[in-house]
Amino acid sequence: MRVLLVVRPDAEAKPGGDVVVAERSLEALRAMNVDADLVATSAPEARGYDVAHVFGIFEPEFARPQLRALRASGTPVVLSPIWWDRSSFFVMSPHLERALRGGDAARALRRIAELREAEERLCARPGRGALRRRAEQAALLRMCDVALTASEIEAFACANGLRAPELPYVVAPYGVDDDAFAVERTEVRSGVLCIGRIEPLKNQARLL
Repeated sequence: MRVLLVVRPDAEAKPGGDVVVAERSLEALRAMNVDADLVATSAPEARGYDVAHVFGIFEPEFARPQLRALRASGTPVVLSPIWWDRSSFFVMSPHLERALRGGDAARALRRIAELREAEERLCARPGRGALRRRAEQAALLRMCDVALTASEIEAFACANGLRAPELPYVVAPYGVDDDAFAVERTEVRSGVLCIGRIEPLKNQARLL
C-alpha cells in the first residue's frame, strides 16, 4: 500500500500540532512497512497512491486546493479535520486580551469575571466572518471519504457543528511521547502547566 500524507504548505515556517501528528503518522506507517510519503503543498500529486490523508481544515485557503487536487486524481481521501468551533473564541479573545493589559491584577480579575457573566450573550451571535468560515470548513469536510477524528467529541462536533452526520467517522486518539513521562519526579509540584505555543488560539489569556 502507498499512502500520501498532506500538510499545509507553510508547515516548515509555522510548525504546529497538525504537522507533528502527520510526521508521527509517517513514522508509524513506515514502521509497519507501509510505503508512505509526506508533502507540504497546496497541489499534492496523488496518482499512484492508494490513499491520501489531509491534516486540518482550520485554514480553508490551504485545505481547499489540497482536497480539490486529491479529488481530481480519483484517490480515496482520509481527512483529519483537527476542528473545533472557534466562533466564541473570536468573540471573547479580544476582550480577554484587553482585560489582561496594564498590569493591574485586581482590575483584570474583575473584568474577567464580568466577561464570564456576559459570555453567553456576547457569543449568541457569531459574526458573519465566523459563519462564513464555518460554512467553508463544512464544505471541505464533505469532500473526504472518511473523517479521522482524535476523539468522539471531535466527531460529534464535526457531525453537528458542521452538519455532516452522513460521513463515516473513525476515532484515532493522538499518542503521547513516552519520553516526556519516563523520568520519575520526586519533587512536590502545584499549579497548572500549560504546554503550547504562546498565541491567541491556545487561549492562554482565558486560562490565566
